[in-house]
Amino acid sequence: MPKYSNSLATAVVGDGIRVEPKSKESTVVWFNSVPAGITKDSDSPFYNPIISSELVSGTKTITVDTSLTGNYQVEIYCITGSISIQYNSSDAVARILGAGDKTTEMCGLRTINTIIITISSGTATVTVKKC
Repeated sequence: MPKYSNSLATAVVGDGIRVEPKSKESTVVWFNSVPAGITKDSDSPFYNPIISSELVSGTKTITVDTSLTGNYQVEIYCITGSISIQYNSSDAVARILGAGDKTTEMCGLRTINTIIITISSGTATVTVKKC
């Protein structure tokens, strides 16, 4: 997430980036070549779309961070064994994944609040990330 500052009295636009006059902007993209009047202040903080990621074994209920806004995705990968996944309620129809299987759910505006994972034997990873 580079930070740029604009020393000019006018906005500078290029490569999908707009830096307002006499201001500093953080962006997730870089200028291909930094325009006149723009100074690259730093490369950090680096963009990291991962909100949470964990290794799961046994039965676990994972709560998606309630402060999360906008679109996000939930990715579940069954490493070994088999797993049962239910979203939002233990009454929901379960999805079953076997070793090596993966599911990715694209979510908008709090579609999934909780993920209930039941693993009889084996392990899985659960990753929640921004889109």
